[in-house]
Amino acid sequence: MVGVTVVGTSVTSVLKVDSKEVQLSLARTAVTYMQTVGWWTAPACIALLAILQSLTKPSGSEAFRGWARDIINELRDDVFEEEDKKAPALHRLTLFQYRKWSWALGLSIRYWRWPGSGWLIPVERSGDVTRRTNSAFPAGDDNRTAGVVGQAWAQKVCIYVPNLPSIDPKCDEAAIKLYAQETFVSAKWVRKQKRRTRPPSRSYCGVPVEVDGRRWGVLLFDSCHPEMIEKAKIVRKCIGKSKELAKMLKNV
Repeated sequence: MVGVTVVGTSVTSVLKVDSKEVQLSLARTAVTYMQTVGWWTAPACIALLAILQSLTKPSGSEAFRGWARDIINELRDDVFEEEDKKAPALHRLTLFQYRKWSWALGLSIRYWRWPGSGWLIPVERSGDVTRRTNSAFPAGDDNRTAGVVGQAWAQKVCIYVPNLPSIDPKCDEAAIKLYAQETFVSAKWVRKQKRRTRPPSRSYCGVPVEVDGRRWGVLLFDSCHPEMIEKAKIVRKCIGKSKELAKMLKNV
C-alpha cells in the first residue's frame, strides 16, 4: 500500500500549510481549496486509492501464491532442458489470469481500452529475481487481444512462436516489424524494448488454462533461445500438471 501511504502523507502536508505563506496566487488558491474540502476529500481519495490497488493486485492469498510458485517452477524445470534450468532469467514461465476489470490506468491508456474490457493479468512467474512483472494484455470479448498470451486465450489453442529476430540497439526496422507481426504486438512496443537491459525473448509458447470447463487464463513460456523446446513436449508437460493446476485454481 505504498501509494496509499504517499497520497495520505501528501494530503496531510497540504492541509497543514498556511495558505498565506504560499507565494504563487494559483498555488495559494489550490491550497485554500484543499484545506476547505480536505476534511472529506482526503479520506475519500485515500479510500479510493486503496480500493483500486486491491483491484489491481493478483488474485489469491499468500498461501495460494506460494503454491502457484512451486507448481510454476516445477513445470518450468520439466519443460526446459537440463542446462537451461540454471538460467531462470532467460527461460521463464508466467501464469496469467483473465479478469474482466483492471484499474491499472497505464494499461487503459497504452491500449486505449475501457478498464472493464477484459484483461490477462500476471499472477505468478517462475524464478526469484525474475518474478516481478507488470506485463498485462487486453483479452476482451471484442477479439481485441495482444501478445502471444492474448492469442492463446482468444483462439483457445496452444500458440507456438519460435525463431524470432533479435531485438537490440543494432536491429533494423525490418526486424522490429517482423517481431511485432509474429508476436501480435505493436511495432511501437517492440521499439521500446530495444532500450531495456533484458532484450525481448526469441521464442514463446502460450497454453490456455481451463478450470471445470471454463477458461481461466494462460501459461506463457518464453525463452532467449530462438528454438524453444518442441511444442508437443510443452503441451504434454502441461497436461501432466493440469489436474494439480486446476485443483489449485478452482476457487480463485
